[in-house]
Amino acid sequence: TNKTRGKVLSLYMFFTFFSFTIGNLFLNISSPNSYEPFILISLLFSVALIPILLTKRKPPTFKKTSSIKIRELLKISPFGSFSMFCTGFIFAAMFTMLAVYAVTMNLSVFEISILLVGTTLAGAIFQWPIGSLSDKYDRRLVIIGCCIFSSIFAVLSIAASGLSFDNLIIEKYIILNYSSMDKTKLFIFIILLSGMTLPMFALNLALVNDYISKEKFVAAGAGLNMIFGLGAIAGPLICSVLMSLLGP
Repeated sequence: TNKTRGKVLSLYMFFTFFSFTIGNLFLNISSPNSYEPFILISLLFSVALIPILLTKRKPPTFKKTSSIKIRELLKISPFGSFSMFCTGFIFAAMFTMLAVYAVTMNLSVFEISILLVGTTLAGAIFQWPIGSLSDKYDRRLVIIGCCIFSSIFAVLSIAASGLSFDNLIIEKYIILNYSSMDKTKLFIFIILLSGMTLPMFALNLALVNDYISKEKFVAAGAGLNMIFGLGAIAGPLICSVLMSLLGP
């Protein structure tokens, strides 16, 4: 129901990001140049099928299902649809470029794995309280609040990196000076940024589902994933271009 949807979706996302957290620790187990990590991935895919194949519970049935177009989604909830596009942009940039950013900032493999573990774990832990808040208050206000805090932590992350705009203009074609970087603060601010950002997918999905009938849930979810995907395509491309032009 509308009173529990935020909590249920946040619980689903919690398990997703908690698994991401464990996966990032595998960076320290074996070199990516060897074949063992790929065998492990294949094994995990096989293990993932076991609960589905053994379960006796039948899948949920809907008396009636109907389709929904992306244009209709935009009319139903322009706020949620646009927010989902932006969320796809941010998610893809964070998950694809964060490790690249960390390498460019001269962090070690161990430090990179810690940063990735911290960001995904924050994404998991923040899901439940933020999802609970969205069930009690207007979901749009919760989304706006997450965006404001995300912006603040993003600016603080830039400050903690020790790179000023003037330094970038002068040094972007030479060797950047990282002597003024505060790694502890940088890690904390990026992790808090992740904690505020990663619950957004579930919030957007819950918001749009508040305005539609049950038989359209699956179609709406597919449409929102398409909108998310469009943002996800643009995110890494634009992020990598900006990193090339302006530095990390």
